[in-house]
Amino acid sequence: MAYESFLCDYVRARVDFHSGNFLTIDPANRHFDQIEDFAWGSGAGHDNGIAKRLLNSLTSTPNRFMLIDDVMGDISSADSSSFIDDGQIFHWINGANATDDELNNLVWATGVSWHFLGVVFSGKTITDVPQRILERKYVELGEIVEVIVGAYDGEGFIHWRPD
Repeated sequence: MAYESFLCDYVRARVDFHSGNFLTIDPANRHFDQIEDFAWGSGAGHDNGIAKRLLNSLTSTPNRFMLIDDVMGDISSADSSSFIDDGQIFHWINGANATDDELNNLVWATGVSWHFLGVVFSGKTITDVPQRILERKYVELGEIVEVIVGAYDGEGFIHWRPD
């Protein structure tokens, strides 16, 4: 989360990672003593369950959506799920319309070995998310209920949820 983007800055300013619950799936099944070395992958595969976990999070409660930072995207990679703010591309997915395949494709298309950030929000309404961000109406996005960051050199993820 050292990358400078709206989403990284927003999460750093609003989330206290000293509290809450963490989950990680190590796709390489390393020894327990090595599981906290999040910077290095093993080449043994990647986390095949990420899309299912995200879909469960997005659909467990109404009015949830996810924003994903696309640090390597450019205008040519923009599609109907994306918007551009200050030259940076972000993707958003409404939990009510999300699919396992869509999430899987988006996660692996936007994740790079050194950065992945997805944030699940829960709010009263989830319309016009890009417009709210472009207008800097961040408080209208709702509560952050999950933060997902890349780990293991892009092969896995760490999930954080508040208590």
